[in-house]
Amino acid sequence: MATIESIRALRRAARESKPEALLAFQLKAAGLLHEREAKVIPGRQFRFDFQLGWLLVEVNGMFGKKKGKQVNTSGHRSVSGVTRDCAKTAEAIALGFTVMAVTPDQVKKGQALDWIQRALATRTQS
Repeated sequence: MATIESIRALRRAARESKPEALLAFQLKAAGLLHEREAKVIPGRQFRFDFQLGWLLVEVNGMFGKKKGKQVNTSGHRSVSGVTRDCAKTAEAIALGFTVMAVTPDQVKKGQALDWIQRALATRTQS
């Protein structure tokens, strides 16, 4: 019989993109504690891909390939999707979080991890 935790893990894996899995691996390898699918806005169902204390990170899929052609593969295709993302970001900032959006390519190249580490170091030094 499946446990609640195993069911949650399966659901998370089904929602997870490859770039998100890669960034999770990079963060773990760098020794950075993080929460996945973080819900930080009271009364809202918004989730952020990663939370590292005050820093929220979103991996924006935006584009992929289908039959060799670039296509929009994200939920950001519609006006309502973009509006939802803007509200989510604004709510988080209003609560004092910093939101960092990165692309899958930036995750693959290690840029996202570098930016995250630099952001955390900068706030720690202040």
